[in-house]
Amino acid sequence: MFAGSLGEEQERAAQRRILERRKRDEERRLRVLNAKQRVMGVDRNGIEAQLREKQARNAAEKASDSLYSSTNEAIRNILEEEHLRLQEETAAREFELKSAWDIQQANKKHTYSYQLNDPNALKKDLPGRVGDDDPRCGTSSLQRFQGEDLQRGDRIRMQQMQVQDWTQQALARKQQQNNRVAEENRAYNEYLQQVDQVRSNLETAEAEHREQLRIELVRENDALREQRRLRNAAEDAGRKKLEADTQDFLRNNPMLCERRDQGMSRFPGRYRPDHWKGMTVSQLQEIQSIQRQQIEEKKARQAEERAQAAKEANLSDTIVDVLQQQYDREAQAAAERRLAYSQELLVQAREKKTRDVEQRELLGTNKIADGFFNRFGASCR
Repeated sequence: MFAGSLGEEQERAAQRRILERRKRDEERRLRVLNAKQRVMGVDRNGIEAQLREKQARNAAEKASDSLYSSTNEAIRNILEEEHLRLQEETAAREFELKSAWDIQQANKKHTYSYQLNDPNALKKDLPGRVGDDDPRCGTSSLQRFQGEDLQRGDRIRMQQMQVQDWTQQALARKQQQNNRVAEENRAYNEYLQQVDQVRSNLETAEAEHREQLRIELVRENDALREQRRLRNAAEDAGRKKLEADTQDFLRNNPMLCERRDQGMSRFPGRYRPDHWKGMTVSQLQEIQSIQRQQIEEKKARQAEERAQAAKEANLSDTIVDVLQQQYDREAQAAAERRLAYSQELLVQAREKKTRDVEQRELLGTNKIADGFFNRFGASCR
């Protein structure tokens, strides 16, 4: 069920990509075949759409970078606060334990049963003799022995002082190590702060650079728009002047504005042949027939030009259709290959699952079946 849904989802995604590509190709084909737009100027709507898309993409990237930076900063602050809290709790717990131990050690001598349980009670008594001249030891006291160590107490105290000195040195070394670790942590924190500052400066510089590029692009577009406006204004002025000159020529040219008296010759009873007013009916009919012939030739030429343009348009449409069909075939073949690959993976997964079940049943039990003897000699070694 899951595999079928996955294949259908992939096929629908492929169909959506094909439809979107067809839509883009159709829009591009319409823009390419629009001769007026292609010859007279650029596609302002397309450029503005691209500019809006670029601005939206830059804004999304900036928001994503800002979110990523703020998230990292928040995570780092939380970790630092948790580390400081754990250190404070550990220090407070150690201080409480040390305080309780000090209080117990300081007050145990003042209890009623201390003397009964004092482990050093016998150590506090004087030894059998303090020296060879101890007045407590007489001739028959038998308190002088060969190899007796009378300096044992002093030696024990000296050893205790050495152990205490060694302990203080070890504590000093541990404190130095803790101070060194704290200094390394502080230096690492400063390094992280410097890295964050450098990253922030780079992001700010990049944003300023992008903004400067956008401003320059807007300025260039404004300059191009102004140049085009000036060019259009100059063309309009030239066209208006040409139209005015043409109208003036049509109104004042004697060849175009013939009057009845222009056809009269200086000689009485005669007419000038270069003016229609002085021409005969047969001459006027001949001129009219020539003009009609010229009109028919012009119509035939225009019809031929339209046929040629239609033929070129049909050829362009045919080429675009052929390219679109080829693209559709390639996309369909790719989708079929992906679908076949997905189906093959599913078949392999089912075969592996079945094979694993058979292997577990064969190797995980003590049953001796036909397959047990058939596997002898089948190893690759």
